[in-house]
Amino acid sequence: MAKSRAQRLNDAANAVRANLPDIEAIHEELDNWRNSLEDTNLEGSATYEKLEENLEEIQENLDTISYALDAIVEIELAQGFGRD
Repeated sequence: MAKSRAQRLNDAANAVRANLPDIEAIHEELDNWRNSLEDTNLEGSATYEKLEENLEEIQENLDTISYALDAIVEIELAQGFGRD
């Protein structure tokens, strides 16, 4: 039997969530790199500043993605045939 639209939407959201740990791992790598530059002559360098920007952007977007996925799975889809 074919999956309902609601189930397919939920499955798609879960598939996206399943890949978020890859992005989080990259975020952690960048954070470790930035932290290794602290208390050195590279703190405040262009690389250090770019890492801070990257970390902020990635975190903001992860938060946005997470919020959007939560909202998507809560959508009550139209059913048609007088069932709405």
